[in-house]
Amino acid sequence: MRTGRFSSHLGQEKIYYRASNLSTEEPAKEVFLIIHDLLDYHERYFEIHRHTTLEDQQNFQYYWIDLKGHGLSSGIRGHVNYFDEFCFDVVQMILMISSEQKTKITLMGQGLGALIILKLMNPYGSFSAQIGSYLKGLIFINPLLQFNYQWPKWSGLGIKKFLPTIDRIKFSPKIKGHQLCSDLELAQKFDQSPLILSKISIGFLSEVLEAGVDVKRLSYFIDLPSLFLVSEDDFLISTEQIYLYQKGLPKEASTFISYPSAKHDLLNDKSRELVFNDIIHWLKGLP
Repeated sequence: MRTGRFSSHLGQEKIYYRASNLSTEEPAKEVFLIIHDLLDYHERYFEIHRHTTLEDQQNFQYYWIDLKGHGLSSGIRGHVNYFDEFCFDVVQMILMISSEQKTKITLMGQGLGALIILKLMNPYGSFSAQIGSYLKGLIFINPLLQFNYQWPKWSGLGIKKFLPTIDRIKFSPKIKGHQLCSDLELAQKFDQSPLILSKISIGFLSEVLEAGVDVKRLSYFIDLPSLFLVSEDDFLISTEQIYLYQKGLPKEASTFISYPSAKHDLLNDKSRELVFNDIIHWLKGLP
């Protein structure tokens, strides 16, 4: 694999990315950009690459990104001033990939990553016009549209507007690996990894909550082929809200698959092999 960094669009931070190596000189059959979840970082999303390599899908090209303030990217750990800072950086990554690859890109995001993709598709913003022609499809895994998790009352929606001075105060979400996935080995690695965020800022959470409210108004504008993968045993988010959101999309462009016993971290859960196969099957059906 190769790694690199580029300058964040809205600051001096350096954004880290990693790319897999193709085993042939032929153009990639599929190209993915994978965007990680809340608290997370890129390396925990390598399993799908390993799976498709074992299944002889060796002309699949993967890119991973660490969001600002996460993983190996620089920036204030667990903080972002505005949600769109994530979006600008992902757009830069998409444009960079499109300069390297002839194949259109499938965006795949879990949790926070899925919410970022939804925000990028807002037809009233500037992002979709910049990247739409480079995209093949969208994969949304448990997007953070609405939380079931009970955050502290003082860290809620809109708190920045009323108490801007507490924007960068941090708190511990107290989320453990066994709550996120049923694979105990991977759950333990989540708890032990120094790259997992142990604290996030009040401002960061407020931006995520507001982004979830914003994107729920615009589902009917997404016209790219979209795959929604949802865990029914998810303590973190409302799966009902995802289902209602997906129902607002054009039927011919959207697919919804749920996993009854799976937890939130679907790409690291025990059922991940089934999830990977469902993704490959969906891709085969695209034009």
